[in-house]
Amino acid sequence: MIICSCNAISDQSVRASLTGENSPRTPGAVYRCLGCRPCCGRCFATVRAIIDETLSQSGAASTEAGAAASAAMALLDTNRDGHAQGACGQDCASCAA
Repeated sequence: MIICSCNAISDQSVRASLTGENSPRTPGAVYRCLGCRPCCGRCFATVRAIIDETLSQSGAASTEAGAAASAAMALLDTNRDGHAQGACGQDCASCAA
């Protein structure tokens, strides 16, 4: 199923990117792994859910990684309305996520 219509990313491609020892742990890292960048950010919650599900199934979920990802999601949610991808022109963490 397509979960990101901006980049035509499927849930299967997100899951496939999460295999291996150095797999991404945040939505932004998943996008970089897949060779793209988030646009509108509406799919971040779904990507985060897939990451959490996949890591918990593999037993690789750590409290520290989960806390860092939650903080990143909170920042994205705070800035989503007035802070579109690259809109600030400062390459800040919200734009780069």
